[in-house]
Amino acid sequence: MGEEELREIVNACLKDKRLMEIVERISNMTDGEKEIFKKKVNRYFFDKKSQEDLMAYRFYAIILTGDNARKIVEEVKKVNERK
Repeated sequence: MGEEELREIVNACLKDKRLMEIVERISNMTDGEKEIFKKKVNRYFFDKKSQEDLMAYRFYAIILTGDNARKIVEEVKKVNERK
């Protein structure tokens, strides 16, 4: 997962408050909570095939990896402070 994908999510969060709320919630989860949620996401998207579903799955996969959610939250805050 590269910086380009993180940048895309930052831009999406700047435009959509609901996405930002999701990222913030995940950034506040413990590693154990993230692991449980990741399993639920994998189960939900297991048989999904539409382009929209695949994009949503990719979003969750990125924000649930490592500290990506925290990085996104920090970057959104930086951008908002510059406004």
